[in-house]
Amino acid sequence: MISEEEKQRYEHPTFYGSGYIAVDFDFTLKKDISFNNPPITKMLELVKYWMSLGIKVKIFTAKTTAQIPQVKDWLNKYGIGSLEVTNLKIIGMRELWDDRAVTVIPNTGNSCCNYRRDLKIR
Repeated sequence: MISEEEKQRYEHPTFYGSGYIAVDFDFTLKKDISFNNPPITKMLELVKYWMSLGIKVKIFTAKTTAQIPQVKDWLNKYGIGSLEVTNLKIIGMRELWDDRAVTVIPNTGNSCCNYRRDLKIR
């Protein structure tokens, strides 16, 4: 379920302009690398919510070019097949939702939080 606080953040009319939100495919939008698993419910709800507000969303993945048709089929199955699939970060990206990303304070090399996680090899 999307919280009211999350909704308020994205409903601000000038928050995104012409930018877009990138959402990682594996382990962020869906639970693992298999194409047989359903989406993570909250992420699918967020993606659809952003789309309903007119915010551009792109699916960000490290999958090979040969796997992109499978990604598109999976997106179609869950009602978001119109989204662009990319492996590029370009200047218009406003946010990246990813299971491995660490937010850094611009131009400092410092993390925005003290959160430390021990990543396990998947």
